[in-house]
Amino acid sequence: MEALSRACARAGAAVVAAAVVGCATGPEPEPVPEVEYFRDVLVQTIPRGAYIERNNEYVGVAPIAVRVRTSEEGLPVGPSVVIRATDTPTGAHVWRRLQRGEPVPERMLLDIRPWLEARPGLSFGP
Repeated sequence: MEALSRACARAGAAVVAAAVVGCATGPEPEPVPEVEYFRDVLVQTIPRGAYIERNNEYVGVAPIAVRVRTSEEGLPVGPSVVIRATDTPTGAHVWRRLQRGEPVPERMLLDIRPWLEARPGLSFGP
């Protein structure tokens, strides 16, 4: 009987020790936040005042700084980025696509003049 009591006491002590060790490991380390990089592109148009869109979302009226998500090296992240300028009176617009691997420029000039006499709504790219 005494041997059984000792065996139970040892087993109980082992369970208590395992529980204490499991609780004594300390808090988990906090996750390191993922760093995101952005670059502002100054978009200018001829004529001034064109509506500017980034990936079909209205950003504002030119001249304007358009924020583009980039890698640490300044390359676009994710799918390509399309910046479009639309002349509001005529609907003529031009666009530029920033591809992966192409550095994001600091400035961009989108000239709509050659297309002002074209049919409204016609899309012209580089």
